Amino acid sequence: MAFFQWDPSYSVNIRQLDSDHKKLIDLVNTLHEAMKAGKAKDVLMAIFTDLETYTKTHFANEERLLEQHRFPGLIQQQMEHRMFVQKVAEQKKVFEETHISTAMPIMNFLMEWLKKHILNSDKKYGAFLSQKGVK
Repeated sequence: MAFFQWDPSYSVNIRQLDSDHKKLIDLVNTLHEAMKAGKAKDVLMAIFTDLETYTKTHFANEERLLEQHRFPGLIQQQMEHRMFVQKVAEQKKVFEETHISTAMPIMNFLMEWLKKHILNSDKKYGAFLSQKGVK
């Protein structure tokens, strides 16, 4: 069983965005497995690279969709996205400069982000976009 499992309560009822969120959960699980095997340092740069790619595409797609449908909470979403990107960049920089594993802090951050951001912020746009017929 995976460390962090997708739960239907995380769904925003937008297929592509749910799929993206599942990819983030997969990254948490990959990092957790590496930590259990004592290999976290070996996978951290790949995790950071995947997070950078993920944020560029997912956040851009999400924000474009919200802008297209004039979601009133767009600015708040953008601010939260920027904070996410900043936190990941900070953890990556610490790892690059010190070679000390930042696996536990980044894993905890990702899990908390998923739970708080999806269950609070993203759920708001999920309901809004569903009313607009977006699936």
